[in-house]
Amino acid sequence: MFVPSAAAKRLVVGLHLERTAFPVACLIVMAWVASGFGHSLRPAGPTSVPTISADFANRNNRTRRIPAGGFGINLAALQDRTILTDLTQAGITENRKMAAIPEVYATTTPDWRAFDSNMKLEKSVGLHPLIVLAYSPPWLQPTQGPCAGVPTVPPTDIAQWAQITASYVAHLDQAFPGLVHDYEIWNEPELQKSFCVPDGQNATRLAVYLSIYAAAASAMRAQAAVDGVKIRIGGPAIAVLSLAPQWIPALLSNSGTAPNVDFVSYHMYITGLRQLQQGMDWNKLYSVTQSSTKGELFYHLNIESLVRHGQQHDPWSTPIYLTEFNDNWVPQLDCCRNDPSFAPLWNTVYVSNLLNSIYVGAKHVPARVYYFAGSAGPFCIAGTWDTAMDCDPKSLQPYPQFYAFQLLAASGYLGLSAGGYMAASVAPGSTQSGLMATAFYTSAKDAIVVVNPTNTAYPSVQVTANHSGIANAVGTQFLLNQANPQITSQSLPLTQISGGYTATISVPAYSIVAITIAP
Repeated sequence: MFVPSAAAKRLVVGLHLERTAFPVACLIVMAWVASGFGHSLRPAGPTSVPTISADFANRNNRTRRIPAGGFGINLAALQDRTILTDLTQAGITENRKMAAIPEVYATTTPDWRAFDSNMKLEKSVGLHPLIVLAYSPPWLQPTQGPCAGVPTVPPTDIAQWAQITASYVAHLDQAFPGLVHDYEIWNEPELQKSFCVPDGQNATRLAVYLSIYAAAASAMRAQAAVDGVKIRIGGPAIAVLSLAPQWIPALLSNSGTAPNVDFVSYHMYITGLRQLQQGMDWNKLYSVTQSSTKGELFYHLNIESLVRHGQQHDPWSTPIYLTEFNDNWVPQLDCCRNDPSFAPLWNTVYVSNLLNSIYVGAKHVPARVYYFAGSAGPFCIAGTWDTAMDCDPKSLQPYPQFYAFQLLAASGYLGLSAGGYMAASVAPGSTQSGLMATAFYTSAKDAIVVVNPTNTAYPSVQVTANHSGIANAVGTQFLLNQANPQITSQSLPLTQISGGYTATISVPAYSIVAITIAP
């Protein structure tokens, strides 16, 4: 989203996502559909009594770790210190930052002033940048052909471009020691608008990208060794997920790239232009998000399988970064992205699905998820809160989606920003109808998140925490919905059972209810 012709670029992404099915018939997805998640997609009967249960295994199950610092954001144009401080206090501690190579290296002598100003601001508020090394400076752009004068073109001299990437490592290590550890090479290189090659062919883009990655990663690693620091390098940051079976295995099997892949990244915009043209509403968005054949978990589990079968060092532990996500790529308002009811609901569903992936075949939960965006047209996390909810930057208040992340991540709420562990099990988990849930524990508390994506209120839901591992516990209940847009909390009476606790909660329509069990 940080390149020229953003609307055109997203058009390509959306058309690919909507018109091309994922061609990999992974056993992991077959297992997912046949597993408890698959069964949970069946609508509950009209007379069923909703119950939620989680087993915390006495807080001894340490195999399903949730990494600390897992929540991030693409800041884009957002540079307001107050809002940035709000983000870090809400547990959004990571940000994805474009390296601005065409500007810093407008000449062969770098001008770091604007870049450093951003780094200083982000450091001062406690953000940890991931730097995206992408695009070519004017003096490395071709002067003839269809890609002449386009910053998104691959460099005419890959070796020189690799030295530019190494200079970022050297500069940041010297000017901001310890601030930056993650570097992503290029942004959506599978798109012609983001990676312009003369013949416009995907095979050409992939081959050139591998050459660029190999040269840059080698130069960056060498510079980090000279500086005595450890860095993480990753990619390919693709958004056309139908191409993942080509791009990710190629990156993870090439002898010049695989040894230097420390994380694998991708982007996901679950709907596109077609859904908007057909009149996307909450029910349609939720249906696509939860689809077992084209939904969020479907794509993530396929990518997870590709990563685990790679030839990089220790593929079973290679982190996966989701470096851009939102409900739709089209740069116009939609039903739900900034809506007071549906924005917090959808983002909680989205994160809950990623956490629950561990129950349906994923080896690990994603290590990082970066929301798009801080402020970029109709994509934002702060703007003027009014009837339009169009991200107008003339005044900046946290938007509804902000509070979903605050609930999940902030230390005063569920505290996932500090990391934790998934519960041994949760039921019903991710669903396609009715209530859904996820459960985890941190050093301070057990947590169960209940999401009601329906227009039906459930006034009496029994929630059970088995094998809690916490004695003499107190319960707290949090509520986030349109009537409680900034999260309300109240004490929750707990009934002790053998090895755990049970409680009864009311779950209004279109609401998130979270409970914590703490000493």
